[in-house]
Amino acid sequence: MIALPAGLLLLFGLGTRIAAIAIIVGVTAHTMMDPRETDAVYLLMSCAILIVFGGGKLSLDRVAVMLLSSRFPELDMRDPRALAGLRVDGQGPSHPAAHELEPAIDPIAIG
Repeated sequence: MIALPAGLLLLFGLGTRIAAIAIIVGVTAHTMMDPRETDAVYLLMSCAILIVFGGGKLSLDRVAVMLLSSRFPELDMRDPRALAGLRVDGQGPSHPAAHELEPAIDPIAIG
């Protein structure tokens, strides 16, 4: 029942991660009912890869992000895994110095 809409979403790359999760749930339930379905492992692995990496550059998700970032520039659509502006020595603009990370309460005075 969920396979056709989720498959179409995967085909167009719209809501890829959510559609892949729905397919994994549906295939897992179907496989539990009929244990002879051994080919489902490949579909589960493919959907797991889509959950981790997303739809890619030719997906409607990417087009939507590009349109939203051009329409609303105040929304920061950068990759959260990007480490732009950090320096190796830890003294970059978004890294406080090591002495600023000391605890505010002295642990010895508490005891």
